[in-house]
Amino acid sequence: MQWNRGDGHFSEISFLSGVSSTDWSWSPLLADYDNDGDKDLFVTNGFRRDLGDLDYINYQQTFNSPIGSPEAKLAKKQENVLQLEGVSIADYLFENQGDLTFIDQSENWGIRQPGFSHGAAYADLDNDGDLDLYVVSGGSSFPIDSHQDQDRFYRNDGSGTFVLDKSSLPKLVSSGSCVTASDYDQDGDLDLFVGGRIVPAQYPLSLKSYLLENRQGKFTNATSDIAPELTKTGLVTSALWTDYDNDEWIDLIVVGEFMPIRFFHNQEGKLVEQTNDTGLTGTNGWWNSIAGGDFDRDGDTDYIVGNLGLNSPYDASPEQPLCVYASDYDKNGSIDPVMCYYVQGENYLAHRRDDMIKQINAMRGRFKTYRSYAEATFERSFLPEELESAYVVRSDRFASSYLENLGNGKFSIQSLPTEAQIAPIFGIAVQDYNQDGYLDVLCSGNFHAAEAAAGPRDASLGGLLLGDGNGNFVSASPNRTGFIADGNARGIVQLSSGDQMLMVVANNNQPLEVFGFSLGGKMYQAKDKDAFTMVMLADGTSYKDEFTYGSGYLSQSARTLWLPPSTHELRVTSYQSSSREISLESYDHR
Repeated sequence: MQWNRGDGHFSEISFLSGVSSTDWSWSPLLADYDNDGDKDLFVTNGFRRDLGDLDYINYQQTFNSPIGSPEAKLAKKQENVLQLEGVSIADYLFENQGDLTFIDQSENWGIRQPGFSHGAAYADLDNDGDLDLYVVSGGSSFPIDSHQDQDRFYRNDGSGTFVLDKSSLPKLVSSGSCVTASDYDQDGDLDLFVGGRIVPAQYPLSLKSYLLENRQGKFTNATSDIAPELTKTGLVTSALWTDYDNDEWIDLIVVGEFMPIRFFHNQEGKLVEQTNDTGLTGTNGWWNSIAGGDFDRDGDTDYIVGNLGLNSPYDASPEQPLCVYASDYDKNGSIDPVMCYYVQGENYLAHRRDDMIKQINAMRGRFKTYRSYAEATFERSFLPEELESAYVVRSDRFASSYLENLGNGKFSIQSLPTEAQIAPIFGIAVQDYNQDGYLDVLCSGNFHAAEAAAGPRDASLGGLLLGDGNGNFVSASPNRTGFIADGNARGIVQLSSGDQMLMVVANNNQPLEVFGFSLGGKMYQAKDKDAFTMVMLADGTSYKDEFTYGSGYLSQSARTLWLPPSTHELRVTSYQSSSREISLESYDHR
């Protein structure tokens, strides 16, 4: 945790604050869970293999001896990894003491069940004034349809204690990723989209995503009736409820691994996919996250979408995509995913010969030498009938990107600046950070768990992209901004503490980091049913800002809008399309 001391200086105080050891730390959510006026902290947890077990690490040193072949040592190491137990850990819930310190209240507030948790979101889902908590279960440690993958809903009793409510959710035992909330049907309560991720042990096969309709605090699976196309969404990583065509019905955009950017238009309570009508093509990517903002100040929402980036061994285009062909090639009952990509115009296998032989033994006879394997194109590596039966996914684009909303449901896409392409982008937050009246982008990334042949993707220090009000961005130097998030960064959320904005970065298997921005001026805290506002500036220009329940990577920021000094009026619209005007001359956010 980084405490902003002013003048660009920060002090690392995670041990003092009591939040230094939160294990795997996937998704941080800051909210006032006990209704005492300050922000508490919830962190999801768990991992499918305990790769940090010191006995395991120490035992691996025995393989450094010269005895035995490299292949045999590697096979033994892989066998040992599969024998590691999963790290089934309860999530953390910390109470803010108001003095830079937090107390672990997980047990006292009802967060007791160990598991493997990924995304999380909070909201007053039953309109009783208290925040409720939804936790998505995910991973591939358990077989398909395991009860261990059942999502969990914790109900807040009003005093900050969370109680597991098993009756609020239908049976959802698929491995999921994200959860986001919105009143898509305009009935006065918040409904949920739950993103499906991966079929355990059958990558890249994906599971169903779900639309859960809120019926007086109980959720029903309305996917087949309201949004049947969501059942085959793909390997979802992030989703955003957003009114992309300004018809005052909240639509849904979903992104994921080997997925196009998918658009689901809300037709007065029914979600219908209109991806092919957006004007976008070739958007299949390794997308991680999405967040929105009116970056060109034309009254509609544009989007920042985090991708793999361009600093990896892999390249992709619509003409030369990176693909995975998955099938049971050796007929042993398990799926063998095989990746291929183009090198100098030819399509080659991405895997080393040794790895392919271990996966598909028939490759040993087809390629008796490393040279013959290196020279063979992908098509020459398999029989035609093997490829005909394969399940194929593809990526056409790896650049993290800006989607400009052209109006009428049409979009254009362009790459973010080069500085934003040096590593994957996961966390995304949007705000006018330099108070010039133009929206900016704060992002975090890196990925330490990449395959050994490619190495860790860890070149990012985090980044601030300054907008110019026309949809263009310039990367600000970390030395200038003080925002340096160089860890194994995932989600990023923003919240307010007095007149200061706090940015919280979750690092996988590393401490949380907190950065402060002293923006000054006024801010607007959205009401529960506020959908968006038009920010009216003194020079006659304006921009749209949506208040979302969940965005970026497995994250949810406070629904707070920091206003530039030139703001003179807000025009706020609710989910039910009722509007009100707020004059900044008399408005006091405190």
